[in-house]
Amino acid sequence: MLSSNPPAAGAAGNIRGAEYFRADFTTGEGIAAALAGADVVIDCFVGRAGKARKNFADSGARLLAAAQDAGMARAQRVNLYTCRCPARWAATCARG
Repeated sequence: MLSSNPPAAGAAGNIRGAEYFRADFTTGEGIAAALAGADVVIDCFVGRAGKARKNFADSGARLLAAAQDAGMARAQRVNLYTCRCPARWAATCARG
């Protein structure tokens, strides 16, 4: 898993058996190294507020570009905010 702040071993949120990589989505630092040898990219980046929201589109573009450079034929972006808060998302969309 690629994260700007991966959980420590044994910490809450650390999934046993998962391999964690640290990367900076705003600069792209660490993304290419984390993707080396990966077969699949599923982007679950959440950009609800602040710096994350400001950089949401660019961060996704950096990840997808790195995936393409790594030779991956496909990548998927999942909007977890929509999954967690569908009513709030619908209300936001209705406002335009």
